[in-house]
Amino acid sequence: MLHKIKVIYKVLHDYLLSLGKPKNAVFLNTEDTILYALNNRISLIRYGDGEFGFFEKRGVSYQVYEDNLENDLLNICRDFCNNDANYFLCMPRSFFNSNGFQLLKKKRYLTSWASSRYMFKKLFDINVTYGDAFCFSQGMDTIYKALWENDFIENVVFVHNDIKYYNDFVQKYNFINCKYVKIPNKNSYQFIHQIEQDIKNNVTSINNTVILVSAGPAAKPIVRDLSNCGLWAIDTGHCWCDPLRDIE
Repeated sequence: MLHKIKVIYKVLHDYLLSLGKPKNAVFLNTEDTILYALNNRISLIRYGDGEFGFFEKRGVSYQVYEDNLENDLLNICRDFCNNDANYFLCMPRSFFNSNGFQLLKKKRYLTSWASSRYMFKKLFDINVTYGDAFCFSQGMDTIYKALWENDFIENVVFVHNDIKYYNDFVQKYNFINCKYVKIPNKNSYQFIHQIEQDIKNNVTSINNTVILVSAGPAAKPIVRDLSNCGLWAIDTGHCWCDPLRDIE
């Protein structure tokens, strides 16, 4: 009972302190986020409530909490905010850049996002422009497919824990030059170095390859590290199997 009271208190505390919109940050919409990544050939890293949970020592069902992963997630944000990054950081625009009363539409919005909004406003609401983390949400495939359906991409490396979604991707987009890199179903961060090496081993040409990474919170440092090696990597999340749904 006491634990339940503490949880309710924290949700209300975070919610009340995050009611207003961020004062300094700017958020691109989905179309502009994809266009920016495409025109600048810059990698995308997307944060959601799962990543912000690590800042409070909480893991997710498919990735246990680790100090090193929390530090990686924090440094990714800090480097981006300090204009010292080879990637474009995306935040959940509609949840962060809205009046907090919209979270009351559904109970799950309140419990999932109150803490994340509070942490964002506390740590990262500075004068920088973020992309939209919901750019791979349900119904947006006609927009984000431009990342591989264009004139200069000839090769795709598809990183996922289930080959079914690789096969679906190849069939749907009729992509011949597509390589598959399998990762663990859970706790991919523990194998990050091997995963990164497996990805690099499947890149035949840096200039015409895009790497699509679905690896939960571990995808963030993976994409950062690949970007630092001059590769173009996209943190696609679980859009292939369970696409996100926006607040609308």
